[in-house]
Amino acid sequence: AVKTAINPDLWVSDAFGASGSTALSLYPKAMLTPEKPIKYPTDMEAARKIIEAKGAVSVELAYSTQEAGFQQRVADLIIAQLQSIGVNATARVLKQEDIYTFKERLHEAPDIWLVQLNPDAAHPETSATLFYTTGAPLNVFGYSNPDADALIKQAGTIEDVKERNRLYEQ
Repeated sequence: AVKTAINPDLWVSDAFGASGSTALSLYPKAMLTPEKPIKYPTDMEAARKIIEAKGAVSVELAYSTQEAGFQQRVADLIIAQLQSIGVNATARVLKQEDIYTFKERLHEAPDIWLVQLNPDAAHPETSATLFYTTGAPLNVFGYSNPDADALIKQAGTIEDVKERNRLYEQ
C-alpha cells in the first residue's frame, strides 16, 4: 500500500516540472537503462483498503538540512499521497551528520530517507559500492544482502556492458 502511494509517477512532475522524470531503477539513467524498469502498483483504492484493514500505519520521512528546500517539496508531495490512503505520514529535517548514525540507532531512524544521489562517476559500480553493498560508506541503514553483494562484485569484473548492467540491475 505504501509503495503504491509513494509511486513517483504521482508526484515527480509537481516536484521537478519538465526537468524531471521517474527513475527506472536504483541507478541514474546515465549509468544504465534497465531491461525491467521498476514498476509501482497504481491501485490507490486497493491501497486504501489495505491500510484500513491493517489499522493505524505511520510513516516518517526525513531529509537533511543541506537539501531542505528541495527535499521538503518532495516530502510534502509524498506525505499527501500517503495521507490519501490513510497513512499517518510526517517528515523531519535532520542535520547532515545524523545520517551517518542511522545504522547504530535504527529505532530513531526515519522509515524513508529522501536524498539526491551524486556518485563520483557515471558507472553503476560507483553507486553500488557507495550506497548498496554491505558496509558501504553511504549505506546509512546498514542493509546487508550477501547475494546482492556477490552480484555487484561479479558485475565489476565484466567488460560486456549489457551483461554487466544486467547483473547490476539484478
